[in-house]
Amino acid sequence: MRKTAPPLGDSQRKPATAVPVAGLPYHVPGWLLDGEYRQLSERTLDSRKRLCEKFLWFLRQREYATCGPQEIKAFLAYVGRGHQEVGGRWGNERLTEAVRPSTSATHYNILRALFVFIAQEEGLEDSTMRKLAPPRARADQVQPFSREQAAL
Repeated sequence: MRKTAPPLGDSQRKPATAVPVAGLPYHVPGWLLDGEYRQLSERTLDSRKRLCEKFLWFLRQREYATCGPQEIKAFLAYVGRGHQEVGGRWGNERLTEAVRPSTSATHYNILRALFVFIAQEEGLEDSTMRKLAPPRARADQVQPFSREQAAL
């Protein structure tokens, strides 16, 4: 009796959700143009552009050939801990401070919008990020005044 699962047939394959890293520079300008003609704010467009530059930098630094859920998780983890690496976050020695939790959540939302756009443009069956849970954006911890500060 055979105890292993049969090989996946065409009808049983998971939908392709990974995108070639080499194709992302093609999709990003189209996504930004899509936001421009839909009259998104300049601030939103600028945030999208800057994040895409950082995301592409990260994927190239890690030499990923494709970008799927694992690579996106690695990027979001890097956003949270990149300041601890030698050379600082994004290879900038001045960026050695931790980011706020809301920053990771914002990056997640921007990437989710990008990959929904790519899925629609490419006719992918599913967005790369559909099953990725968003990061928690906990409120900043307010530090109480010290006795010395309260005495002033």
